Amino acid sequence: MPAVQDLGLVQIEEDLYKADLALLDRYQGFSAEVLRLSLVGVAVFGFLLQQFDLRAMAPETRWAAGISIGALVLSAALSLAHRYFSSDGMFHHLHLLRVCLLASSKGVEAAAGRFSENDREMRAKQYKRAWAALGVSSAMLAVGVVALAVCLLTVLSDPLPFRKG
Repeated sequence: MPAVQDLGLVQIEEDLYKADLALLDRYQGFSAEVLRLSLVGVAVFGFLLQQFDLRAMAPETRWAAGISIGALVLSAALSLAHRYFSSDGMFHHLHLLRVCLLASSKGVEAAAGRFSENDREMRAKQYKRAWAALGVSSAMLAVGVVALAVCLLTVLSDPLPFRKG
């Protein structure tokens, strides 16, 4: 098997990975939107903390606020995790392509089998993690937005929690 440092020199034709890269870009674009919306929700929550007195709020409103901020922060963190896992999965995908191309050009397919199996396993593992992170992140965004809406509606229906002065 050729040395690992030789893999960087292996040219991959664009048509072998172009569709995969486009799909990765779309998923990461969606993940970026989830991240952006989560951070906007956190900013709205920060604004609420400035405008309202938490001690004067009903316990249900405080619970909704806690659930909202927790879900929004978790959504943002999982969106970032998705980006990491999906990028790492693409790394293993391209590494696998290079190993296979190098092995076929040198006529050492049998030796490349064990070396590339690790990339196959890691690629699958990272893509599964990315899929789970994006799904839970999206769900947490929905929970956070609903809890924030409940918090806003209950606060706006009661004028007492507004800060004085």
